Amino acid sequence: MGLLDKYGVTTENNGKYPTSKEEALALQRQFDKKIPPKVAYLKDMERISINDRDAIKAEIMNHGAASSAMYFNERFLDAKTSAYYVGSPNTSNHAITIVGWDDNYDVENFTLQPENNGAWLVKNSWGETFGNNGYMWISYDEPNIDDCTFLISDIGDPYEHIYMYDGAYLSTTASSMDKVANVFNVPKQNREEVISAVSISFASVNVDYSLQLYALNDGFTDPCDGTPLLDEPVTGHIIYSGHYTIDLPKSVILQPGTRFAVVFSFPNKGVKVDMEQTASWGNSIRFYAECEPTQSYCYTGGFWNDCAFTRNSGNLRIRAMGNTGNVAAGKLPFNDVIEGQWYYDSVKYVYENEIMRGYSEYVFDPNGVMTRSQMAQVLYSCSGSPDVKFKKKFSDVKEDAWYAKAVIWAAKQNITQGIGNGLFGPDQSITREQFFRMLYFYGVGIGKIQREEGAENANYTDDSVTRFVDWEETSDWAREATHFFVNKGVINGKNTDNGLKLDSKAGLTRAEAARLVYCFSTME
Repeated sequence: MGLLDKYGVTTENNGKYPTSKEEALALQRQFDKKIPPKVAYLKDMERISINDRDAIKAEIMNHGAASSAMYFNERFLDAKTSAYYVGSPNTSNHAITIVGWDDNYDVENFTLQPENNGAWLVKNSWGETFGNNGYMWISYDEPNIDDCTFLISDIGDPYEHIYMYDGAYLSTTASSMDKVANVFNVPKQNREEVISAVSISFASVNVDYSLQLYALNDGFTDPCDGTPLLDEPVTGHIIYSGHYTIDLPKSVILQPGTRFAVVFSFPNKGVKVDMEQTASWGNSIRFYAECEPTQSYCYTGGFWNDCAFTRNSGNLRIRAMGNTGNVAAGKLPFNDVIEGQWYYDSVKYVYENEIMRGYSEYVFDPNGVMTRSQMAQVLYSCSGSPDVKFKKKFSDVKEDAWYAKAVIWAAKQNITQGIGNGLFGPDQSITREQFFRMLYFYGVGIGKIQREEGAENANYTDDSVTRFVDWEETSDWAREATHFFVNKGVINGKNTDNGLKLDSKAGLTRAEAARLVYCFSTME
């Protein structure tokens, strides 16, 4: 939980690692005055039962090593094989990292033999002189291994502000909740606040959730007493307990002084959510937490309850993340596009080349889905916005529409012919594969792409595209363009729990559009 606080992960260049209590306190005072820049932030944290071996193996392959803990006593470590097995229950006393496994690791390798073959490969923290160059094997049968935690991080420092009430290391659980909420206040500053993500910690597994944000009324009576800020609630499902960041489909803009609520509803009810309360860690460390009124709420039994007045007072681990601040020289003006994010360079390119603009002066809305008219305008801007004489082609494109010239230009260039029946569908969301095709024929039209003979009817079955698990879902009319851009490195797909996907039918986000235009423009 320490990695989830406002400080995150930084380098020793921003503060030497303390070796004494005095140095630690001095570093804390330094960071309290100015939070150091993060090199990475913790996006998600999964907790998986040590008994769910298949899940742990899969997540090691997906995300890397797993954090855990064990009971360690050197007399149970085989000096020759570095194999470890105790067999009887004990209290964990040592942190470890699980990096691999061997289902056939022989019981003969252990001093005290377990019943079954198989072991986890563990990286210890005591240097290369320990075990086998710092590694050891722990039997699958060992009862003293804690559940595994996977830390899923992203590069950079995407959020200037994290709205939160928790911060201590230990958590307790708010049990059997139907809904939960945290209420936050936007500081009375000079700039609007742009909320682009929220997060929550679950103690339950297999949770369906529905998320909504509210701008609360003055004198609100509960966290839903206000105006919904999302067009539709965000729904989702988590498999494992842990902490999860949820990107909003469209950033929420809040004015200074606004009081807003982050509300999670659980259709299956009875969900356990992590809560911070005053608690002790053994006899040596005690964490103190105070919950003030109108901060955290739990809904159960048909009523909202302020957690400050419940029997076990505490704050829920629910957060909101956003950005404000002045624009530094050479930086983008958008609060929701921060250096280090995967789309930063792309957005910078399309903004500086006047290809794409923000939704407002300070909001780019990277997660917003593009419409067909917006995408026509992007390609029209790429071409230098040539003068176009309006000629009625689509019944739903009027001459005075802001996108009229772009749509007529795109039709004349054979980039698009609409959606049929004389319609263009300007307000329809554009799918990824639709834009792949539009961008491809834009490239053909300007001579950047040389179309191969027979490409339109080719049977694309080579590994470059069949490695995507959903290639067969790609529409026939989009395969030529998709195949071309995959082989040019313009399209790289999305890593999912089910494998690498093209996600061709999904709506194209503004960040993805910027990235595709950038990669196309720099394509050789």
